[in-house]
Amino acid sequence: MGKYKYDFTIEDILYEPEVRKMLEVCEDEQEKALIAVCWLTGARTSELTKIKKEDITITENSLGFKIFTEKLRGGKFTPRYRNLIFKRGKFLDQNLWIETVVRYVNTLKPGENLFNRSPRTIQLKLNRIGKEAIGKEVCPGVFRHSILTHLASSGLGIQELASFKGCSSISGIQPYLKARVFEIDLNYVNRTKNITPEQKQQILVEFNNPKNKYSLVDSVEKAAIVESKENNNMQENKQPEQKIEAKPKEEQPKQETIAQESSNQEKTEKKENEKKEDPTAQPTQQQSQSAQSAQS
Repeated sequence: MGKYKYDFTIEDILYEPEVRKMLEVCEDEQEKALIAVCWLTGARTSELTKIKKEDITITENSLGFKIFTEKLRGGKFTPRYRNLIFKRGKFLDQNLWIETVVRYVNTLKPGENLFNRSPRTIQLKLNRIGKEAIGKEVCPGVFRHSILTHLASSGLGIQELASFKGCSSISGIQPYLKARVFEIDLNYVNRTKNITPEQKQQILVEFNNPKNKYSLVDSVEKAAIVESKENNNMQENKQPEQKIEAKPKEEQPKQETIAQESSNQEKTEKKENEKKEDPTAQPTQQQSQSAQSAQS
């Protein structure tokens, strides 16, 4: 009989096609629901035997599980209940596993257990189904490890994984974190310190030269030392910048005002000269008075 394996290997992990094959060899709706609940929730054997119809919440958009856990850590329940909610799709977006559970739960009476079987009977059922479908015995622990591994590889956070598993210690989910796939873009990874393209080309030339016996790391360090020396020399040769202080407005020369006054004076003189030279210009009041006195 399959055991609950804590030291599971990568060969023990189940995938969707394998679980679908198990669904095909099930003898009744209860066995199909058992496979679906294990694949969705990763429930322990003791937890499967205690799930009742009232612990399942079915709506148009979701399927909820309230799973009581008896896993003891240091004499405390950690945690007492796990509440899992799965989104339901509509029409073509319906999920096979969710709809299998919904169809089976609707046939139960109020207060009835989902799987009114002993833990050993559940183990035997899963062993038979696994052997017929994929050629190896399975147990709730295999489903549990598989779903946690898939969630971790999909990027689920540490706290979410701990809540899903029903444990308070992060150390309980560390094996699943190793399944994460890290995508790395080497264009953003600097493994040769800060060097210019010219220095990089020089490093490659020296490294490919068979006469040189030092490694690429030595050449990189050599280039970094040369660069630091050049920077120090540049800083030493730098002259302090001269600060230009702005003069206050009161001390600025009054050349502009003088130039404006002289230009205005020239304009007035020019106008007066033009009036004297123009014969058609109208006589002024003083000229008219002098002419009248002369006539009298």
